[in-house]
Amino acid sequence: MKKNNFKLLLLTLILSFTIALANAQTTYYVDAAKTNNTGAGTSWAAAKKDIQNAISLAASGDQIWVKAGTYMPTEDPFGSTSPVDARDKTFYLKNGVKLYGGFAGTETLLANRNRQTNVTTLSGDIGTLGTNTDNCYHVILSVSDASTTALDGFIITAGYNVAATGSITVETFAITRTLGTMLNYSSSPIISNCIFTNNTVTSGGGIYNQINSNANINNCIFTNNNSNAGGIHINASNPTISNCTFSNNTAPANGGAIFIQGVSTNISTPIITNCLFYNNTATAGSGGAISASSFCAPTITNCTIYGNTAASASSRGGAFSLLSPSSGGVIRNCIFWNNTTPSNATDPNTEEIYSNNTGTTAVPQVSVSNSIIKDYTVAGTINITAGAGIITTDPLFANGADADGVDNILQTADDGLRIPCNSPAKDVGTGSTPTLDIVGNTRTGTIDLGAYETNNSTTASNTIPNVFTTSYITQTAAVVNYTDCNNQLCKIDGTGAYTITGNVAAKLWIDATQNIQFVKRHYEITPDVNAATATGKITLYFTQQEFTDFNAVNIIDLPTGSGDATGKANLLIEKRPGKSSNGSGSFNTYTGTPVTINPTDADIVWNATASRWEVSFDVTGFSGFFVKTQVAVLPLNWLNISGYLNSQKQSVINWQVSENNVSIYVIELTTDNRQWITIGNINSKGNGTNNYSLIYAPTLQGVGFYRIKQIDNNGKFSYSSTIKLSNLQITKLAVFPNPSSDFVTIEVTNDCLNTTAQLYSIDGKLQQTITIKNNQQPINIITLPKGLYAVRFKNGTAIKFVKN
Repeated sequence: MKKNNFKLLLLTLILSFTIALANAQTTYYVDAAKTNNTGAGTSWAAAKKDIQNAISLAASGDQIWVKAGTYMPTEDPFGSTSPVDARDKTFYLKNGVKLYGGFAGTETLLANRNRQTNVTTLSGDIGTLGTNTDNCYHVILSVSDASTTALDGFIITAGYNVAATGSITVETFAITRTLGTMLNYSSSPIISNCIFTNNTVTSGGGIYNQINSNANINNCIFTNNNSNAGGIHINASNPTISNCTFSNNTAPANGGAIFIQGVSTNISTPIITNCLFYNNTATAGSGGAISASSFCAPTITNCTIYGNTAASASSRGGAFSLLSPSSGGVIRNCIFWNNTTPSNATDPNTEEIYSNNTGTTAVPQVSVSNSIIKDYTVAGTINITAGAGIITTDPLFANGADADGVDNILQTADDGLRIPCNSPAKDVGTGSTPTLDIVGNTRTGTIDLGAYETNNSTTASNTIPNVFTTSYITQTAAVVNYTDCNNQLCKIDGTGAYTITGNVAAKLWIDATQNIQFVKRHYEITPDVNAATATGKITLYFTQQEFTDFNAVNIIDLPTGSGDATGKANLLIEKRPGKSSNGSGSFNTYTGTPVTINPTDADIVWNATASRWEVSFDVTGFSGFFVKTQVAVLPLNWLNISGYLNSQKQSVINWQVSENNVSIYVIELTTDNRQWITIGNINSKGNGTNNYSLIYAPTLQGVGFYRIKQIDNNGKFSYSSTIKLSNLQITKLAVFPNPSSDFVTIEVTNDCLNTTAQLYSIDGKLQQTITIKNNQQPINIITLPKGLYAVRFKNGTAIKFVKN
């Protein structure tokens, strides 16, 4: 008996072990730099070159990790690398397989990848580069895939199927060539952390969900797509769309960002939560952001829908348009603001929302509650069921003119469509979900309207903000603190003879880099009434570090500490009348004549308790305010710095500057990254824009790093960026320095010489085309916004760098 029990136990263990082996997850690796697909694909060293090759190997439960680079489809859905129509090539997902991008090629844990740095692009540009009419019909195709299938961490671009004809049959379904850059057919994958950009298709610029495709789409960006339904087309499906941004998409007809349709037997009921829609356009239809036709009932919760346009003369619903009496839905905790239609003069109250449903028992009107709707009136013509909490007051966005904020990255803490603590959108929502906002802040207590949660107390403290922010407060005949949540922006005294009164917008910006003329932190203060003539006493706040950063590049210092009387005497305020023309707050965006104000030294106070400088001064007329130490300064600008090895392998260093008050330039070299030596001195040519060059005679051995030290007439100095020259054979692509704020040098192999490369931003926009003339090719990036960039070469490889 005991032997039989032992045999049974042994058989059970063997069976369990066999099942465990069968169900074990395998991770496959893909690297575009590989020369072929001969590797097993089970490690970075043996990675596959093509994504589809790895997908073919994978089974349900497996993962595929894709190294940064640009990948193009190599097969059609049937595995043919030479289909009758090459444009049928696509990345064909497999049920239960998870596809992840964003790897450097060394990671051992999924959590270690960095999607922002390791840009991974799926491109439909399979034909002549830059010619879209030979691109893939579908960059990605998902047919009958369950929710265990995943696409995560990619840029999806260059889909094109305008004027395509016909279809192909995949898994018994007729796949129409004109639908979607990514087509989900009866498929429900999880699509996360992806950017769909620069696609031009007939319908579904980013994703087309066809027939029971209940995809989960989260943390994605849809931008610069052109299609009916610029971002997502929903057809008889019920996807969940959360924490997504739709911007600058264009639809020739309806639904600049999303178009929804259903059938009587399959009503579309998508759930759209925590999403941002701005600057989308329906050029010849309705619904600048969202449009719905027959048999639809979307639920739209905690979305911010701003600055969208329905552009044709017959358009209805600059933000949202419900075209059919057979459709309804729910809108809750949303903000509809500054959406437009050209027909608003003759059809009032439909710039934001339009509904063609007058309401029946079978199909009730769309229900709207706890939302800001700019043009809503009780007596208006909007066919909605109006619940409690509809507000028509300005939500006071932090900076509506700069939706992606100072860092130029959407869905981050400095986004311009955040709301301040004094916004009417704060703490007036209903329900307890969603639990997080679009940037991951926890929604607590009574939740805010829109995609962003302030998540801060309204109790003022001594803290001053460290990112762009704004406050909109009523100035009384008293001293008023202008705060953003618990952060103090500034203080305005309106007592006595001062005349400032009414609503006042106070804004501040903190520049990412220090310029030679002004402190990084600067302000714009604008009353609604008599902005040019109102009087008051302003107190602005600054950190000591901001003064220290200014002093590092300036001839005349601000205070170096609380007892620095000379620094206080040097401090000046520059007032630039008017408003910043583009919302950036930059000094050159004000058109008024600058005025210099010299505050009383006693009104420049170090507040030790709050650890901040408090600078107070009287003013007549409100505008932009900047701290400086010179009435007029011409900044020293490094316009260009580059280098190369001449035929004798001598180092040639060139630079161009716009200079003022410079004495001498000292050229320095290091070959060990530890000790810098002086290799030359060149006297300044004088104020203005000048070019310089130095030839260092010794033959360079190995690698050298070069920088230029400029010394002012008063002895102060600063450095240029560093450039690298090499006398070694270059065997791989590289970029140096990384990150950089002004110039980078790309090192290229000989096969890249005398070709062109393309510089792309993170959202897939082409910024520059570069002719590669040298193995070390300099690139001027001074004018680029900060962020992540990729240089793509003709051979398909790419290198990345960060502009800071």
